[in-house]
Amino acid sequence: MRLLDESGMMAIGVALMLTVVLALFGGALWQYSMAELKRVESTEQDLQALFLARAGAEMVMGVWMDPLQPRPAELPMKLDPIYYSSAAGKFVQTEEPPADCLGVIEVTVKIEEYPFEGELMEATVIESVATVGSATRTARLMTYPHRYGHDLGWYSDQTGQIYQPTRSVPGELIVMRTDPPQTGIHIGGNSPTGTIRFEAGHLVFDSPLHLGNGSSNLRNSRSGTIDVALMAEVIFLDGLELVYLPGTINPTKHYRIELRLPSGEDRGQLGSEIKDKIAAGSVVNNARYGEVYFGSGDTRAEYYNWFAIFGIGFIFHDYTSNLGLSNKGFYFRDGVKLDPKTIHAHIKKGGSIASYFTQLANTGLLVPILEDEQLTREDLENIYPFFWSQ
Repeated sequence: MRLLDESGMMAIGVALMLTVVLALFGGALWQYSMAELKRVESTEQDLQALFLARAGAEMVMGVWMDPLQPRPAELPMKLDPIYYSSAAGKFVQTEEPPADCLGVIEVTVKIEEYPFEGELMEATVIESVATVGSATRTARLMTYPHRYGHDLGWYSDQTGQIYQPTRSVPGELIVMRTDPPQTGIHIGGNSPTGTIRFEAGHLVFDSPLHLGNGSSNLRNSRSGTIDVALMAEVIFLDGLELVYLPGTINPTKHYRIELRLPSGEDRGQLGSEIKDKIAAGSVVNNARYGEVYFGSGDTRAEYYNWFAIFGIGFIFHDYTSNLGLSNKGFYFRDGVKLDPKTIHAHIKKGGSIASYFTQLANTGLLVPILEDEQLTREDLENIYPFFWSQ
């Protein structure tokens, strides 16, 4: 008796074939799934390593860019390993890696040469290597020469006339220089009105900030009250001129400066952090302060008046107030203004320039810095901006 006919035998053969195929397919799918899981894990570790490498470079850059921090005497310099603690959610430097260590970062600061405008220049390089699992990534920050304010379109380097700034660089040191450098940076007939903002991490003036720049320029310059806001944590000026021309037969021309911190959290220093570094006056503990230094150039407020001849308005110079700020350094409270109109009113009431600035110091607006705590231009000029090189 035949238990299976031909069709039955064929069915069994097909079933056996399907079993083998499914087993092979299942094995291949499992292998693919494991490979995909490893790929995902590898990609995740690679991204984590990149994040840690860039974070490590940025941490060291923040310290390097701080003019208050000491610099190493020699380079290259390799820092102690930095670990990221997953449980604490922060970076730590310990002798042994924490138990929940996500990865390790090793940072080296060194000098390298690179070609720039046909010459070999030296650059400071922060090289950060991070390892997470089997993934290793490298991030490099590299210094480049300082940029100038006219490179950003803030003013004309030939005439010194101020334009409308359209770019801010709160993380960079910007040098303000005209050609020749004796040409004053000033408000002209094509300058904007209202508030003009020069925003950078630090501002260093190699040319004077002469807002009026003489009566001939003043006649054709913009009318109204114009604030030139210097927005930086540290400002070095090399000559300053404020201007007040009250409106009578022609409009007012009132040019003043405002000292402000750049945008961003925790810019500058708290008053409570600097109260032991002041030479006179007082600070507001919870207010934030920057630093301003007046170089050897003269600091003055110029006062003018209008007069008319046959209905035509002319400008004549009334008097000059020497502000007496040359070669002095101050902590400025964020937003303080140096206003020639206010100084003029103080003098007309019988006050003096010295008593005016004593008032500012006593109210915590512009406070002299102890000489031993003051920065120098060289402290800042040795700080070059960093850019990612990879």
